[in-house]
Amino acid sequence: MNLSEQEIKNYLNIKYKNISIKIFDTISSTNDYAKQAVSQKQIKDTTLIITNSQTAGRGRFDRNFFSPAQTGIYMTFVLFPKKTINDILLITIISAISVVTAVKKLTGINLNIKWVNDILLNNKKIAGILTETVLNSKTNTVESLITGIGINVTTEKFPDELKNIAASLNVNISRNKLIAEIMNIFFDLYNGNEKINLMDLYKKYLIANKKVIYYIDGKKFTGKIESINNNGNLIINSNNKQAILNSGEIFFDEQ
Repeated sequence: MNLSEQEIKNYLNIKYKNISIKIFDTISSTNDYAKQAVSQKQIKDTTLIITNSQTAGRGRFDRNFFSPAQTGIYMTFVLFPKKTINDILLITIISAISVVTAVKKLTGINLNIKWVNDILLNNKKIAGILTETVLNSKTNTVESLITGIGINVTTEKFPDELKNIAASLNVNISRNKLIAEIMNIFFDLYNGNEKINLMDLYKKYLIANKKVIYYIDGKKFTGKIESINNNGNLIINSNNKQAILNSGEIFFDEQ
């Protein structure tokens, strides 16, 4: 089914139907488009950007996000909140909760979250989230938050480097409906005030009790995931001491 602004708005809750939606057949990257449009004052309020395919989709650390036409969701939403740069992690956490909750509601599929931004199905990545900022150069404050979500919906053929680590939902579902449901859940959570409840939700899906490898200042460490704290930081037990990660990346230790 083709992407449709009208159909997405039909599925949006009435209080969210006024958000702007821009749909493209193909662009380089929804996040890159959003950042450029915000910087050039072409986007000034809450906006959802969606494309049928990306020629240069990317995730964290500028890794490529495979984005073939018709088989995935490649979307970015732009917010203009009164937030600080420290709230980026919170936005990513809410986005992850929104994806797994929407997928469960519409398909019955149970997904897990690998801290902080990867969504897994049977230990393979089916979705990723990338939150970035546009800073006001004069005040050095956050002008906008830009969050990209990529989901493999029915993608079957992956490049060789992704075959063993990526997967798809592999269900017949309207992309328009899933996009709308993700946004409905996101805004409901985002407009709430109970941060601890958010963390409790996130913990339901978080992959914990698993050995991981992580790096701090280029030095390698190992440990076991315990949980997250109320700020969304990952708690790792490393040699019977707690290590708190507020950024970076973890790797599952399969040995």
